[in-house]
Amino acid sequence: MTYSIWTDTTNKSLDEIINNAINYNEWHTVEKDGFDNSDLNFLIRKRFNENYNIEDTNITFNVLDYEMEKIRPREARNPIRTTRVQSITGFIIVFTDGNITKYIINKSYSDNTKTILRKINNYEKQLEIIENRINIDSDLFFWVVNKVIDFPGIQIGEAQNMMLELVTGFKGETDDKLAEISGSGDRVLNLLSTLTFLLENERLSRIELLLQHSNQTYGLKLGINSYIDIIEECYMGDDMLLPEDIKLPLIVLKVFLTVIPDLLNIYDQDINEHNWNNDKKREFLNSIGEIIQVRIKQKLGISEDVSNGS
Repeated sequence: MTYSIWTDTTNKSLDEIINNAINYNEWHTVEKDGFDNSDLNFLIRKRFNENYNIEDTNITFNVLDYEMEKIRPREARNPIRTTRVQSITGFIIVFTDGNITKYIINKSYSDNTKTILRKINNYEKQLEIIENRINIDSDLFFWVVNKVIDFPGIQIGEAQNMMLELVTGFKGETDDKLAEISGSGDRVLNLLSTLTFLLENERLSRIELLLQHSNQTYGLKLGINSYIDIIEECYMGDDMLLPEDIKLPLIVLKVFLTVIPDLLNIYDQDINEHNWNNDKKREFLNSIGEIIQVRIKQKLGISEDVSNGS
């Protein structure tokens, strides 16, 4: 499920935002279906009676579940309501650190997502809600693969609280690849096809990985243009036995507030300390090529002496 994070610039408190949203009957104008003059649904519910505090942090949050209907313009005269009317549903995590209030919504960054947030709040002015895109570029994905292959089972970062365990898939500019890469066993699974894919797609657009952070495991899909997808079923940690309605928001908040910031900070630190750059990436890809040559020779039973012509 993809997510995006946004900031509320109105200086309203968490409770003010939530109370305004759930009391939508006081400000919402009911929209009509022009075909039969029926009401289009518009519902907002607060998931928890009381706000939650994340342990050992100053973060307080609640969740708004919403449903809103709109007419598909091309189907406005279609007598079948399910075709004529589009139902938009989802949830919004509304959270604050006591100073600023933000939203995490289970939709990607887009004008449509911003429109949903504006409707939920009954906002009409410009810049009352702004997007907080996360800068993710293609080079990060090669760095992740390098860490998985060359530093298996090693905690990384100043706090030594993160380990990149597994890469399970890529997306290139023109192609996708499901390829499991780990630093254990035969060192690299699907090595030949993986190298070919990496060489043919110097600008990877997405990567799927499994990582460990503070002794909890997360499955993520990260992509350029601030694409963030959290694979809930991969999560293993303190919150895994909690009820679903609270477990997912907690996982999402941890990913956005600590996991991804820590991952990007470690990546930036490697760049600043010259542990990762274009030369290092080239060396890494060349080393995989050398390993492939050795593997092929081993499979064919070719000794080094024979291959060297002696």
